[in-house]
Amino acid sequence: TEDKVEQFRRNTAATMRAISRHDELDVDFTADESGLSGNEAHVTMPSRDLTREEVANARGEADAMALKLRHHNEALHAKRRPGGPIARAIFEALEQTRCEAIGAQRMKGVRQNLDATTEERCKRAGYARIKEREDAPLAEIVRLLAREALLDTPPPPAARTMVDLWRSDLEKRAGADFSELAAHIENQGRYADTVRKLIRDLELGED
Repeated sequence: TEDKVEQFRRNTAATMRAISRHDELDVDFTADESGLSGNEAHVTMPSRDLTREEVANARGEADAMALKLRHHNEALHAKRRPGGPIARAIFEALEQTRCEAIGAQRMKGVRQNLDATTEERCKRAGYARIKEREDAPLAEIVRLLAREALLDTPPPPAARTMVDLWRSDLEKRAGADFSELAAHIENQGRYADTVRKLIRDLELGED
């Protein structure tokens, strides 16, 4: 089992470096929160059993981080970033969604891993329990609608009811913006401008 775990760690780290094109990327496996910090990537460590769900989730986390390293320009992003907390949360979420969608469109395995991670994130957050609009995190709903527009993939079962609480209202206000995102997926600047327009059309305020 230890050999399998070590092999999983080595393979995942190698895949991250290949996708990100960062040969010096330091990949750490942790029981704490996953995420990127400079040249360090922290990936959730599956249990020794390496269950299919745990492996898919860890690979999805790793793919998401690697794709952001590959396709994201932080200086350009910072110039377009809005000021308000909700607007900023949406802006950050939709840029991550853009990077993931590029990889998902090009690589079937990556798409499956990202789907698994999205499902796990929604389960952990308890979105299936949300029944009232005011309890729903708006940035996450916009993120899932953008993912649907970019990849023609519905929200995972754990989040569908929550998304549907807001769907008609958000699509009425910004449906054209969601559709336009796909046209600019490879152009971060134009995509960011479309996200800013989407935020304005949702009347969330940017300051």
